[in-house]
Amino acid sequence: MARREGQNANKSVIYAFGTVRHALFTTSAFLGMGFATFSFAGFEGVWVTGLMVMIVVLLGIIVDFLLLPHLLFALDKRKL
Repeated sequence: MARREGQNANKSVIYAFGTVRHALFTTSAFLGMGFATFSFAGFEGVWVTGLMVMIVVLLGIIVDFLLLPHLLFALDKRKL
């Protein structure tokens, strides 16, 4: 929305992360904790799957907050 209003990429990314930051973090944290409960299962296939999914969800949130802004800036510079 900020980009449509003619603002630069910096302000657009700050606006986007300011509006979705809390929801993105909360959703990923609860999803990761939900799959972490699978690690208490007695069956090895279940707890390994839960552990792997939890790791992927947590890596995804880290990538969202650290890599995505830089990727958006790079794509914006290429467009100019």
